[in-house]
Amino acid sequence: FLAAVALTIFFDNSPIFTGFFLVLSRIGAAIFLILQQIILIDVAYNWNENWVDRADEQDRLSFGSGSSWLHAIVGTCISFYVLSLAGIVVLYTHFDGCASNVWVITLTLLGVIALTAVQLSRSEGSLLTSSILSLYAVYLAYSMVSKNPNGECNPQLGQDDSWGIAAGLFLTAVSLAWTGLSW
Repeated sequence: FLAAVALTIFFDNSPIFTGFFLVLSRIGAAIFLILQQIILIDVAYNWNENWVDRADEQDRLSFGSGSSWLHAIVGTCISFYVLSLAGIVVLYTHFDGCASNVWVITLTLLGVIALTAVQLSRSEGSLLTSSILSLYAVYLAYSMVSKNPNGECNPQLGQDDSWGIAAGLFLTAVSLAWTGLSW
């Protein structure tokens, strides 16, 4: 692998990498985003199930003592929803220069509302799952609007995006760690 990577230094970019590799990278990125969402759903359902099981176990020992775990689930959900809403407000505040940005942010907000409604309408729905995916959707919206190459639409153009890189690395690390642990 390292030899193949080292050999790419000597290849010209234009015939292979501008057409074929660009399309292949976009397809791979889309597949990765879908897999990352599936992994986050699995993490959230297992997290919720673990805390509900702990609440049930404590209730078996002493009735009402497991409510702290249920309160922790609700508190975590509220925290994630507050962060999601705050993120959407920040996105509207900083990236409102173009209709495309407003469209992406509004679509994210509508998706968060729809996702929560669908989760709550199902019998095995989990509010923790929808709150985690809502936070992830806001992160993806931030990634979209902060990578806009139009300077009028993107006030951060040309600046280092340390927080975006850190969040992306954190999500990738969580996804890979969960995949490794669950296998």
